[in-house]
Amino acid sequence: MKSKCLSIKTFWPLAATLGCVYGCAITFPVFGPALKASVKDSSFVPLSINGLLFLSLGLIPKPGTVLKWERHSNYYLVLAALGVVLSSLWFLLPSPLRFVTTGLLGMALARIVVFWSQSFLTRIPATSRGCVLGFSLFLAYLALYLFTVTIPVLNSALAPGLSSLLVLGSAFFLKFPGRPSSDRALLDQKKTTQGMSRPIPRINKWRLYAVIFGIYITAGITYAGVYPRFEPYAEIERFYNVLPFMATVFLAGMLADAAGRKLLLYLGLASLGVSFTFFATVKGIPGYFLTQTALQSGWAFLDLFVWVILADLAAASNQTEQFHHGLSAMLLGVLLGSLVSLLLVNLTVSPAFLTVVAHIPLFMVVAFLWAIPETLSRQPSSPDINCVDISLLECFHSLTPRELEVTRLLLQGKTNKELCQELSISPNTVKTHLRNIFRKTGFPNRDHMIREVEKLLAKRN
Repeated sequence: MKSKCLSIKTFWPLAATLGCVYGCAITFPVFGPALKASVKDSSFVPLSINGLLFLSLGLIPKPGTVLKWERHSNYYLVLAALGVVLSSLWFLLPSPLRFVTTGLLGMALARIVVFWSQSFLTRIPATSRGCVLGFSLFLAYLALYLFTVTIPVLNSALAPGLSSLLVLGSAFFLKFPGRPSSDRALLDQKKTTQGMSRPIPRINKWRLYAVIFGIYITAGITYAGVYPRFEPYAEIERFYNVLPFMATVFLAGMLADAAGRKLLLYLGLASLGVSFTFFATVKGIPGYFLTQTALQSGWAFLDLFVWVILADLAAASNQTEQFHHGLSAMLLGVLLGSLVSLLLVNLTVSPAFLTVVAHIPLFMVVAFLWAIPETLSRQPSSPDINCVDISLLECFHSLTPRELEVTRLLLQGKTNKELCQELSISPNTVKTHLRNIFRKTGFPNRDHMIREVEKLLAKRN
């Protein structure tokens, strides 16, 4: 069975939506050049942290909430338009309203990401997610690069307004991919996308969030502690800056789809370790180029790894909130790392000591690598379980029709709560069915059953 690939017509709006959202975040409200150019006093860091905080909290809606475009499209457009207006009047705003503006933009960006993940994430086949999300990051950093290069020759008063126009761009692109007309259509879409790739091993999502949080504590230390040391090379930095990231991230997208996700994690951690070593040991312009190249390449691999693995887990479990909750953990890690780094910089610590501190979260992440799923297959290893009559499998011959129905849902990765909702039965009835199924089939638990059935189906195929 061949895996589906997205057409260009569907591919580019999905990528452009996220690209505009993330591009706006990193150019204006979150440590961006547009914000830095327009704030000449010490309020730059508090304003950035305020935008980052609202962005991360906005990614955590009430669990189970489905945001319908038909109901909320005007809300997004009005929120984004208000952010654009306030950003355009940035230099006329008093300090409290500036905090309101960065918070408003952060919230608008977060809600667009939530809507995007809940409505479109499951439409992207596993074999295309690396390219779609890689292209999104490429577009975001292309926007960052253009702002970094052009802001010094522009009127700095225009920078916030121009950056916030990307929010309107993302809301505009949301109209292109085609959207479900109802919850039932969205549910049907999720069902049709199941089975495009081999089910992902179950992991504790909180362990994964902890890994992401640890990685991005290092990112915060990098942004607030390492980058300021490059100020003597500001003119070179302006043009070189994120070029290594842009060159690496699209390659990383193809690697994720062809060779698996976990390879990106290994490459990213290795590149960061090399960059911090260069930062502490090599001086002058050679040190700058070596550090920045390894640093940006490392973050390209790690950023894409986090986005793709979260998308995989969210699509496999039909719980799209795992995608934006993981992104929230990423941003909160950046926030904590930035605060730690600012504290250390104020204490005037040496680059070598800052390097040691930056390595600590990476060592913690390495200790938790077992919590990350193994490399995903490019091609499915077995047919879609929805297309197979499991009653023909010998291990299920003794099950009743109702138990077969429960088993089929179990093999689709349904939780006990979802079984209750699908079958309209009580939690105790679900537990009784599960005990009977495991007793009759000899499987100790659902994970073992899924693995063994996969093997059986692969042999039959």
